[in-house]
Amino acid sequence: MSLALQLIFTVVQVATLVAIAPLVNGLIKKIKARFQRRVGPPLLQGYRDLAKLMIKESIHAAPTSGVFRLAPVMSLVATTLAAATFPCFLAGALVPTGDVIVALYLLALGRFFTALAGLDAASAFGGLGSSRDVTIAAVAEPVAVVAILVLAAGVGTTTEGSALAAGTDGLLAPWRLLAAAAFFLIVLTECARVPVDNPATHLELTMIHEAMLLEYSGAELACATAAGA
Repeated sequence: MSLALQLIFTVVQVATLVAIAPLVNGLIKKIKARFQRRVGPPLLQGYRDLAKLMIKESIHAAPTSGVFRLAPVMSLVATTLAAATFPCFLAGALVPTGDVIVALYLLALGRFFTALAGLDAASAFGGLGSSRDVTIAAVAEPVAVVAILVLAAGVGTTTEGSALAAGTDGLLAPWRLLAAAAFFLIVLTECARVPVDNPATHLELTMIHEAMLLEYSGAELACATAAGA
């Protein structure tokens, strides 16, 4: 496959992931509401919220520096680049685009800037959220890397995305199931889901990701929200 065609597939994949991310969040909220016997928000509410935030003014607390303004953009850019490194599944084939370990650490780069922004605002909630987030990251990220390395070693390949996805030997082997279970727990952690975090709460006892974004408003909050989605 030519480099130009591979680049086109990657751009389409990234654009699709960015476009449907708020819809996926809306679907999760809708399903949770149904299980709780509530109606829940409309599926397209995420897009409306982002559009509303984009036209609002961004207000900054007095102690904030340039890091606070840069963090939402860096988080969104890092997340978008991470999406570009995953194997492309268009045209019925796996298109190699990047390394899974690189994707993990691009996501970690976005987390780093978000944690810095939470500290930069000098608020109690922001500092609390940043402290909890980096503490969890120190445990979660090595486990994610080890799970990927276990898979790569088991199928005898590198950590390149399409090579890992194509390795189907021993789908129910114990080493693969254990690595999948560990990675599933990491996904819950990284996506701020129960029991690690709850994105729907505003209680200081359970806030992690949302605590770091409390000082944001306007287009900056839209960027941070889109990156999280």
